[in-house]
Amino acid sequence: MKHIVVGAVAYAPQVLPIWDVIRDYANTYFKNTRLDYVLFSNYERQVQWLIGGKIDIAWNTNVAYIRTMFATQNKAQAILMRDTDIGFKSVFVSKKGNVKNIEDLRGKKFGLGSLDSAQAAIMPLYYLKGHKIQECDTSLIHSIHTTNGAINIFRFNSDLGKHGDTGRSEFDVLDKVKAGELDAGAIGSTTWARIMQEGSYPQIESFYASPDYCHCNFTCLANFDE
Repeated sequence: MKHIVVGAVAYAPQVLPIWDVIRDYANTYFKNTRLDYVLFSNYERQVQWLIGGKIDIAWNTNVAYIRTMFATQNKAQAILMRDTDIGFKSVFVSKKGNVKNIEDLRGKKFGLGSLDSAQAAIMPLYYLKGHKIQECDTSLIHSIHTTNGAINIFRFNSDLGKHGDTGRSEFDVLDKVKAGELDAGAIGSTTWARIMQEGSYPQIESFYASPDYCHCNFTCLANFDE
């Protein structure tokens, strides 16, 4: 009997029953293989265990996947992805009528989520720099330093280690935009879809959506038994 151990990060209470269902479903159909899972408090430890051979497969964010590829010198692979993780976007939001486009952000206060969140920090910075707009990085919402042609960046590192999975830092950004303490900010497309469905931030609109990119995947090392 072969055993496969999958790693996942416990970013919310509902993670446990989800993986119970996945394990039981898999073991109903596997003939000579048994699936089990272990939960981690952060992706960095999960990547360590995957590289060290303590788990066989990791349910990784895109950031954790890139970290794995870098640490193994590209001797890892993504073997499976959900359709909902294809076509992911970063969305820039502001109060209605406040910001028309990215160029209009010059000299304004812009919020980013946790620094290890692809959708709320890493990719938004990448797209801002693609427009040749400099960043003036500050740490406190009340510490303002305006530079001509630059954006004043404010970070909300409220769920580090989870790579933005909790969405908490994105709602920190939304709340500051709503309160008028930020001119605009970045969130993920799933958070944007959620607040549109709930109608929870009626005063906020989107003025930019990034090109598509991929999010989570099942990662294994290159020598994993096909």
